[in-house]
Amino acid sequence: MSEVNRELVERFTAALRDGNSADAARCFHREYRSNSWGGDLAETWKQMQAWSAATAISDQEVTARHIVSEGDYVVAHVAFSATHTGELLGVSATGRRFEFHSLEMWRVQDGKLIEHWGGTREAARLHEQLTR
Repeated sequence: MSEVNRELVERFTAALRDGNSADAARCFHREYRSNSWGGDLAETWKQMQAWSAATAISDQEVTARHIVSEGDYVVAHVAFSATHTGELLGVSATGRRFEFHSLEMWRVQDGKLIEHWGGTREAARLHEQLTR
């Protein structure tokens, strides 16, 4: 079972990398919840799009470097890179390319992603907690 779950996460990250939101959406369980974004699938997509637009980053690339699966859980070491073209976490645009590494963890149910923790959103959540 864990190999099937690993393949699901590989399909999902490939769809994100290729900008294929329809294929990415097919990976989600109808009861999906992100603990990082604090919402169901619709709320998560909305927040991800708003964060991406608000932070003004471009040329995004997402690569799953290592994926480990055990039982219903899959963990991935993900490299996220982009160009800093707008204010990000209070820093004005630099035009520089940056890379950010994160750990993503999903729980799989019925062959679909049902729960998520971690990722790039965690850095923004830390920043928000420190600056409010």
